[in-house]
Amino acid sequence: MREIAIDGTRIADDEPAYIVAEISANHGGDMARARAMVRTAQANGASAVKFQTRTPREVYSPAMFSARFDSPHAMAESYGLHREALEPTETEWGELFAYCRKVGVTAFSTPFDSRSADQLRDLDVPAFKIASGDITNTPLIAQVAGYGKPVILSTGGSTLEDVNRAWLTARGYTEEIALMQCSCIYP
Repeated sequence: MREIAIDGTRIADDEPAYIVAEISANHGGDMARARAMVRTAQANGASAVKFQTRTPREVYSPAMFSARFDSPHAMAESYGLHREALEPTETEWGELFAYCRKVGVTAFSTPFDSRSADQLRDLDVPAFKIASGDITNTPLIAQVAGYGKPVILSTGGSTLEDVNRAWLTARGYTEEIALMQCSCIYP
């Protein structure tokens, strides 16, 4: 039988659906909004909430980081500074995950770089998700799987070869792996 456990909850074919509310960075860097989103997800039956964690100066090339960002939602002139404005500080991440534990909501995140993965490990998140865009990032997959926590792999836009390589990379460190078939079609 296919099964993994996240934060003490068994997830398997014979269990109810495990529903993860994707908060991502939709809190806009506002921790009060992030906590409100956690409460809303909990009130609506989510099993867990998931964020995204990134160190923009590690994720984006210097050209991308400094690229002008013309959007009505821009929080800064460049894309990198905009992404930094969205990102909670290490202290805020700690407080947010502590809040989730206090109110009884399982919370984990998608790290986009090595530093973020280490930060999430230090916060003792119960699982890690790898974004479909990182399905070929075997060093990040190995790093995250090496923490010994469940790993959720998104496979959107992947080839079967990509999925197999990611699976085998994670499997070298943990047996608790979930593959998500995803369609990368956005409006």
